[in-house]
Amino acid sequence: MLSNAIKFSPNDSIITVELKLENDTILKINVSDQGSGVEENKLMDIFKLYYETNSDNNTGTGIGLALCKEYVQLHQGDIYAFNNENGGLTVSIEINLNQEIFQNNYSKQKLSGQKLRKHSIDNKQKSENKVLKSNQDEQLPVVLIVEDNYELRSFLKSQLQRFYQILEAANGKEGLVIATNKLPDLILSDVMMPEMDGTELLDTLKNKTETSHIPVILLTAKSSVESKIKGLHYGADYYITKPFDTDFLLASIQNLIKSRKKIFEQLQSNMKTIELQPGEIIITTKDEQFLKDIIAIVEDSMTNPKFNIDLIANALNMSRVTFNRKFKSLTNITPVEFVSEMRLKRAKQYLDAGETDIANIAYKAGFNGAGYFSTCFKEYYKISPSDYLKQKQ
Repeated sequence: MLSNAIKFSPNDSIITVELKLENDTILKINVSDQGSGVEENKLMDIFKLYYETNSDNNTGTGIGLALCKEYVQLHQGDIYAFNNENGGLTVSIEINLNQEIFQNNYSKQKLSGQKLRKHSIDNKQKSENKVLKSNQDEQLPVVLIVEDNYELRSFLKSQLQRFYQILEAANGKEGLVIATNKLPDLILSDVMMPEMDGTELLDTLKNKTETSHIPVILLTAKSSVESKIKGLHYGADYYITKPFDTDFLLASIQNLIKSRKKIFEQLQSNMKTIELQPGEIIITTKDEQFLKDIIAIVEDSMTNPKFNIDLIANALNMSRVTFNRKFKSLTNITPVEFVSEMRLKRAKQYLDAGETDIANIAYKAGFNGAGYFSTCFKEYYKISPSDYLKQKQ
């Protein structure tokens, strides 16, 4: 509460901390400043997580007072705010000291119960440590957090690191460099930042072939329709206003990452149109053309046994590393796996069309030999080519 008052107070002003006991049972703590205060209809909102006021001196994170509220509620007390006579804000806490939780016998019972629960708590801690350790797994999706406020960036990291590998950037310019070099699976970015703001970052990312596929969620205190339209116009996949629910943010990230594979499957199936339902990822023209170009290159060169990933990357004027990262992020499979799948599907088309010479089919689909082709076919379709032919006949 005191930290919050300092953040929103002008220089050379006075902050007052008042503690008193009312009726011998109600502990009351008031922290009053001489800042700009808060609009009357927003006095309840300042206790919501991630809420930020429209103050010119806004250096907060939207976490402090929300955390205070949690602590006060754990003590079964109340917290509220009002504009004081000096024009600033007063945040007040009231706690009834006669409640059972403050009595000696209650404390002793709790202490005894804590000893009995120690074993289960230790086990829970070990379990949580395992979760955090497992997140060093390179197979986990990578999320880049771009946020200039260190406290908020750290808080978001603490919420996401159980499920994702985390990269951090303090501004849009730094975020662009990291995004280009690392190609994360998703970017979570604030809008108002120095060096390069979130909208500029978004626009640059979506207009670069290397990064156009990366979904971006913008976080902002600006809730106006105009701001949302601007963000969506530049290609934002989600535009989330503060305050927001952490579970909603986690669900949004999970949905965007999962949706990517569906889009690729639609393109691979030669669908002429991509039907996007509410909640599906937004795919830019660059991404769609990128995938179509790859499919066309693979189809044209499929019969060449020496065809490899370097040839695709060179045709797209990309390095092998950048191409691999972008392709896997878009499709959730490696380029090598994709080429193999395309060849197997083409071979199956030949079998379905009535061809029976397995060696010739293997050659036409780009395999070095009938034996290797049969092994790959059986691994993918769970049946050998010869058995598949018998089944059809």
